[in-house]
Amino acid sequence: MKRFWDCRFGSKFRSPLRLAVIGCYSAGVYLSDGKGVCLLHAEEYGAIRFGVALADRAPLTLPECREGRIWEYDGRALFCGDVVLRRGLPPRAELPRCGALRLTALEEAFARLGRGVFADIAKGSGEHSPLRERTETLVCALEAGLLENDAAKIFRAARGLVGLGRGLTPDGDDFLTGLLYGFRERRLPACFGALSDAVRTAEHETSSISAEYLECAATGGEFTALTDALRLPADAVCAERLVGAGHSSGSGMAAGALEAMKLLREGIV
Repeated sequence: MKRFWDCRFGSKFRSPLRLAVIGCYSAGVYLSDGKGVCLLHAEEYGAIRFGVALADRAPLTLPECREGRIWEYDGRALFCGDVVLRRGLPPRAELPRCGALRLTALEEAFARLGRGVFADIAKGSGEHSPLRERTETLVCALEAGLLENDAAKIFRAARGLVGLGRGLTPDGDDFLTGLLYGFRERRLPACFGALSDAVRTAEHETSSISAEYLECAATGGEFTALTDALRLPADAVCAERLVGAGHSSGSGMAAGALEAMKLLREGIV
């Protein structure tokens, strides 16, 4: 007997796909067709272009979601064995963009709950390591390139950050994702094109999962866990949800978004 769950597909799902489960992580269950990545996640995660949002978390714990299992998408539903994820959740209402450049809630959440190398740098705490020193050097170089709108400097620094760090989505990637979305949500500076191009040309140097997040950020793909925090600057719940995502991924994204806000707020870019 087939078991059905209602879901909502991200905009990437437009053609038949055959997907193998990569693994189950804090964000949900990642699958790949060998070219790109898909994420099965709970509705509370929000919406993302390459994601399948589920009202019920139960399917994420099924044997069908274990590494190596094969799922298929026929344009209407995603299925594995007798498990069927079908269209049923209504479209998620999109929040209007917020013109304010002060992100009090995100700043406070990052200062209080931030983890990982970018939180350590911001707080002046944690151990000094080659990774931290390399990260600080590249972020400073990237900021200099953005300030000068110097495409060559932006390219070198951004390429250096892609794939830099630990985890499923490395620290440098998380920062760049937040930086790109931060600019997109407020105003695209003259340097945005060079930054976006540099990130996209380096996507092969990081994990396939991280590359999907970077591609979303560079091209404006939906990722509401991040955009909600930017569009609701006074909402502590959205801010804390972002900063607390993953081991340190959400904190890295928050750091990048706050860097974009700082540069825009000070009129530097």
